[in-house]
Amino acid sequence: RRQRQMCIRDRPEIRDEVMRYTLVSGFNIILSSISMSLSLIVNSIGETRLPSLINIASITVNTVLDPVFILGIGFVPRFGAMGAALTDTIGLSLSIIGLYTLIKRRIPEAMPSLVLDFPREWLVKVLRIGGPVTLSMSTNSLAFIIQQRMVNEFGVLVTTAYSIGMIVLDLADGIMWGLLGSIAIIVGQSLGAGNIKRAREAAIKGTLFVASIVALGVTVIYPFRLSIISVFTSNPKVQSLSMEFLDTILVGLPFFAMFIAGMNIGRGSGSTLIPTVLGMFRLWALRIALSYLLAFLMGMGPRGLWIGIMLSNVVGGLIMLVWVSLGKWAKPIIKTHGKTPAET
Repeated sequence: RRQRQMCIRDRPEIRDEVMRYTLVSGFNIILSSISMSLSLIVNSIGETRLPSLINIASITVNTVLDPVFILGIGFVPRFGAMGAALTDTIGLSLSIIGLYTLIKRRIPEAMPSLVLDFPREWLVKVLRIGGPVTLSMSTNSLAFIIQQRMVNEFGVLVTTAYSIGMIVLDLADGIMWGLLGSIAIIVGQSLGAGNIKRAREAAIKGTLFVASIVALGVTVIYPFRLSIISVFTSNPKVQSLSMEFLDTILVGLPFFAMFIAGMNIGRGSGSTLIPTVLGMFRLWALRIALSYLLAFLMGMGPRGLWIGIMLSNVVGGLIMLVWVSLGKWAKPIIKTHGKTPAET
């Protein structure tokens, strides 16, 4: 019973900071959904350069303002952790304004508008494709909450080390996100044109290419991990815990790229059910259950959590690669007058 309670307790030292951060982040979820929707509209026609520039500009503003709002510089008061969420609000707002202006000027026929009449066929397709994605995203959020609770149980030092480690991982992850989006676009457009061979080829080569690039990024970052950690803390205990986290997690990062590539391929092709099932297995059976087993039941402590996260990425990535290679997802879902593009 005590071990079960350990996974759901929070820490009073960080509770107020977390609550303030969460309050603003809840509003940011709405802004993020709008930004992502506008970005998908532009990306779907193959235009990725301008949305990328807009996002880079908004992220740059976000990054520059982070220390100002977190630490309180000049006339801006110190907001602490909530400051990071506030800069996200500013960045997302700039992204929405930029993307909306781009659509209005370049592709006015795709301008978003309020619609109350939804055709039944459209609703069925949206629910069939988007339902698994929605389930995946909602269960992912719950899983990460539980993961954070398990991390919190080991105290402020481990929680801080985990947060710093995740920042370093974000540096490596940043290499792959843009490339992964391009795979989904190529797969979707290839299937729409009825070119099944090109869709499968783009999926397999794209997955392996992105995994290789991430592996290269990890190789570059690895020797400098202590220097990067030192930017965020001078506490030797936190530095040691952060190093332990990265030494374990970085191994699985290329496999994580494979997994996310498979998720994007599923979304680009409209075959979202299998990736969702694989994703839930990866998070709940491997990451949460295995991490709890290793960290608490087997007494491995924080290292057990890190091993569980790493193994979930490795196993999930390999299984997803098999699914992508089999190619059963490679078939159009949109029909023109009752026929698929390949039949018209």
